[in-house]
Amino acid sequence: MCRALRDGIAYSSAGRCTSDSRTMIEILGETYEEVSHQDGVLWRGDLLLFDDASGADCKAYMVYLPEDRSGFQLVNYVGYKAGARLATIIPDEASQPGALNIRLSWLREYWSETIPFGTFETTTFLSWSGAASD
Repeated sequence: MCRALRDGIAYSSAGRCTSDSRTMIEILGETYEEVSHQDGVLWRGDLLLFDDASGADCKAYMVYLPEDRSGFQLVNYVGYKAGARLATIIPDEASQPGALNIRLSWLREYWSETIPFGTFETTTFLSWSGAASD
């Protein structure tokens, strides 16, 4: 069970909670599952969780799609100035054909042009799994 809290994120003693061979992280009462494979995708509401060494004031950014669908944006979910948007737009070409998502393979290739801190390799990608239960 996830109960050790740090920066609004629940961790097990190993840093993450593992259930049924899936890595789960609880953040602000919501449960997220780690997306760990190169062929993975992120959808609206999924998170990018940065390690402490990234130098970012924000610990986690949420994938956000504005109403005009002008490209995905990242919103500060946990950290200093929560709710602020990162000054970057992830273009439609990052998505699978006909879908509204971000391919991790695209993000890996264009990280330095898209995300101003951290690295693809040290970032944890999280898919929303639902409300946390006690």
